[in-house]
Amino acid sequence: MNTLELFYKAKSGDQNSQKKLLECCKSATLPLTLKYIKLANKLGLNYDDLRNLNIAAYYKILMTYDEKRADLIEYFKYVYLMTLRDTLRNIYKKLSTNKIAVALDDIDGDYALQFNNIDPIDNDKKYSNYEEKEIYDFVINKRKVKLTNIEFEVTKLFLDGLSIKEIAVYRNRNYTETFRVLKRSIQKIRKTILNC
Repeated sequence: MNTLELFYKAKSGDQNSQKKLLECCKSATLPLTLKYIKLANKLGLNYDDLRNLNIAAYYKILMTYDEKRADLIEYFKYVYLMTLRDTLRNIYKKLSTNKIAVALDDIDGDYALQFNNIDPIDNDKKYSNYEEKEIYDFVINKRKVKLTNIEFEVTKLFLDGLSIKEIAVYRNRNYTETFRVLKRSIQKIRKTILNC
């Protein structure tokens, strides 16, 4: 089932489809979350706070998505980024740091949504095209983050669009073990980014 079919089932109220679609969307926005974690940290937000913004963006796409205008996953990443930007700006209004203000202004220009440029989603390929190349490099380029071979493989599969369940089946491991490996990898990546 491709993401468009999943979207229509989710929109009709099918809870199973809603969970699967949210998982796909979260997977697609991980590079964006990692890109802005350092900036968010300066404003008092942590990694979990940013990941929870996926839910707000998710409900918005259920209400506003139009398949004639953009690819679903690309639209979700755009909405997530705008939700992230607005959240950071609201927090910034309560604080006052010029350095952060400049960084917040840059968020607008960092992501260009390609409207009317819809390619059908190939289930084998999934979401391997990343605009956030520098974040993908943090994971794929082992010299920047010291991941074990297993952590490297699981994280790469996750960033390529596979769910944790799919990775567990692919690697012939159980879900819990796969989840722990991915969680450990993401913690290492976050730590590296925050220490840069």
